[in-house]
Parts: sequence; structure tokens; C-alpha cells
Amino acid sequence: MVASLISHTNSGPVEGFIDTHPVSEYSSATRNVGPLNPIKKWLGIPYAQARRWQRPQPPKSWTKPLPCFEFGPSFPQPISGFDEMYAGKKGWFTRDFLGQSEDAFSLNVFAPVTEGRSKIPVMVDDTHVWVYGGNLTSGSSNMPIYDPSELVNVYIRVNVFGWLATGGLAEVNGHVGNFGKYGPKRYLIPTGLHDVIAIFEWVHANIMEFGGDPNNVTAFGESAGAFLLGTLLKSGRRLFNRLILQSGSYGLMARNPESMSLSARNQINRLKTVPMTELLDATQTFYRPGVWCLTRDPNEPGWANTVWELVNRGDYDPWIESIIIGINRDEGTFFNHRSQVRDKLTTVPNSQTGKPARVYMYLCCTLPSRLLEGYENFGVLHTGEIPFIFKRSSLWEDSDDGKDAQTSDTFGKLWSSFATFGTPGKDWPMFTKDGGEILIFDDGGKVSVGNAWEIRPTERQAWMNATEKSIASKETRH
Repeated sequence: MVASLISHTNSGPVEGFIDTHPVSEYSSATRNVGPLNPIKKWLGIPYAQARRWQRPQPPKSWTKPLPCFEFGPSFPQPISGFDEMYAGKKGWFTRDFLGQSEDAFSLNVFAPVTEGRSKIPVMVDDTHVWVYGGNLTSGSSNMPIYDPSELVNVYIRVNVFGWLATGGLAEVNGHVGNFGKYGPKRYLIPTGLHDVIAIFEWVHANIMEFGGDPNNVTAFGESAGAFLLGTLLKSGRRLFNRLILQSGSYGLMARNPESMSLSARNQINRLKTVPMTELLDATQTFYRPGVWCLTRDPNEPGWANTVWELVNRGDYDPWIESIIIGINRDEGTFFNHRSQVRDKLTTVPNSQTGKPARVYMYLCCTLPSRLLEGYENFGVLHTGEIPFIFKRSSLWEDSDDGKDAQTSDTFGKLWSSFATFGTPGKDWPMFTKDGGEILIFDDGGKVSVGNAWEIRPTERQAWMNATEKSIASKETRH
């Protein structure tokens, strides 16, 4: 067995290992030394516990070192479209043997093997919370595409187990599960996002034990994960310093939030006893995709203010230093829906410090060529940049031209610079309303500076859909 590592969390000691093997379906903890550079790994560390629809609490403490050699199970979820899209690709596997559980509150810590005790910046990946994406209905950090080298990735509750909002829950629990205040007309006002917050609280309390710096935390997420992180720009909690939002200005939800609502106390109590798989199957009969509602009316579904409104007013937490926001060129080919747009994003001083957060924007116009096999007409689609960022080399390692590897290196250098210094590099200008400058990623690691208002109409529409304020359509709201 490879060398083990003991670290101490505020709940108890955890035992990790040093991995020198390529990403694989099963843990390499029991294998001999492999060919790759060593990486420290602690897999499946408990960060919370909670019963169905209850807010997360600290896990029960333990005294003996907890073996953290394998990823934890996923929260209950159906098979997603992206699972089907990636199926059969070289290096892709589902880790189905890990199973699903309502008690999947765990996270994974990855760290480089370094000399000395110097603290490294922390990148918190929370997916769709890598934060991972998945429309708030699916997603897991045990997916091989998220197996990284220098970050924390996590598991949060999804679909009905994480985002059910109903007056009955407020009556039974005194609160609404993963959310906060509940409006007088029994509409959702999600001011909590408690699973996500619990993760960052764990990071701040424990990450020094793993060599990380709790004062230098970069949160990044894609799609629904980015959407959730964006809502925490004004949380009042010092959760992170920097933020990367990949394809995350809108998400998907049930077409009518009340279609997922049950109001009577006895119905909620009965639902708490329904077997996990039975409840999950039932939710699939009424879920329909629609644009996530962002509204001004506090008595209607959605946030009282959009992320863009907060940034426009400078009304974000004063410790937010810088933000990267971007999309892929052909986002719409996967979802094929439109948003209505209003005021453009500007950069204004923070209302408390007088200093603006630095905002950087990008447009990704390339993706691993092997990813398109069977999806040639989709273009640079949603999630296409993720293999580059997590260096999923199995998608290009036997390629003759090396272009995908070069693109991955470029993403890695820029993301790493941003996490360490708060800027992605001198060649990436800050975004302003007047300048409109963005960084464009092309094949072979090439980047160029473009103007958001001068790119081709189809690309501009995708850009505007993802970076400007969205309002709900009548179909979504009613």
C-alpha cells in the first residue's frame, strides 16, 4: 500500500494517501507506486449530517483515524443527459459501485506534494458544488471528469432531496430545507443554500490541516454550481475571496415551483418515510426543464435580486476581490432556450469599500475533439470546457497534434494565477461596460482579446444570454 497521511479535522482524524496513478474507476490507495507525479488525496471526508429536508449539522465526531481512501456515494439522482453523452469515451467511467445515499455529505481534498509548510491557495469545486452543475437535479464529485490535483470538491443534495420548497416543510421543520425565509404567499425565497455554506465553513475550519490557506479561497463552479455560487456574492459570510462562474448565469428548475410543493403537515411527515428510490422515481414524472426564475418581487419564486443587480450596485460582500465569468460558444445547442435580457453588466465600486471587484470574462470556442464523437453538430457545447480545466488527458493523450493538451495547459495556468494572485494574467483585461473586452479561447491553447459587442451575432446572443440579466417568461412564471 502507498504511504498514508493523517490529518485532523474538527470532527476527528482522517487518513489519506499519496497517489501516483492515472485517474481510474477504483481508488489507487492499495496499489504500489505508479508513474505519475504524487498527489495527496483524502476521499469521502464527512462534512455534515442531516435527515431528509433538514439543514446540515456537523457530523458525529470520531476518535480513530477514518480511512478516506475512496470517493463517497452520490446523493439520489437520475441518470443525466451528460452521463449519456460522455458514455463510451476513453477514460470515462461512472463509478456506479459507489451507489447513492441520502447520507452522502462528504468532500474530497486533493493537494500537491510540496516541501515545507507553505500554505497553498484553496480552489473549492462545488458542481454541478464542485460546486458541480446538473440543473440542481443531478451531479456528483465522484465523476472522473472532476478528479483534480489541487482543490476541494464536494457533494450537495440535488433535486427533490435538496430543493423541495413548500409551506408544509416550514410548518414541520420551522424552515424550508436548503432554503431560508418563506414568503407570505408560500413562495420560495432561497436565502439559505445551507449545504453549500456548510462546505465553506468546513473549509475555513479545517483546510490548514491539509496545507491550504483559509484566507485565500477561490470558489468555482459550472452551470447550476456557478449559479448557486453567484447567489452567495451577498451572503454576509466570509466564504471565499474569488469566484469563477462557468456557464452559470441561468439554470433549470421545475416549470412551476409549486408543482413540487406539498402543504399539509401530515403529507410532509409521510414523505419523510417514502423509500429513497421511490421518491426519486416519482419526481421524474413532473419535472420539466425551464429557465430559473430571477425576479424582483419577494413574494414570487426566485431571488429578490439577480447576481448582476448586486454587482451593478456594488452590493456584494466587501471581501470579494475578483470574479471570472464565461460561457462556451454554443451553449444553446444543448438546452435550446432563450432568455430576455435587460441592462448590461457594469463595474462599479463596492458600496462598503468603494473599490470594485475585478471582473474578467471569457468565451470558449474550442473543446476536446474526441468529446464531439456522436455530437458533431453540437459545436462548443455546455460543459465542453470542463475536461480542459481538470486536465482529463484521456480525451487527447493519443492525439497527434497536441492541441487539446495545449489548451488544457492554458486554462490551468490562467485559473491557477487567478486563484493565487486574484488576476488571471496581464494578457487578460478586466471587463468594463465601455470596453467590453473578453478573452477568447481557441484551438491549441491560443487566446485573443475580443469585444463582447462585436463578435458574430450567434455568439453574441449566447454571450448576452449568459452574461446579462435574465427575467422569467410568462410560461415560466405561471
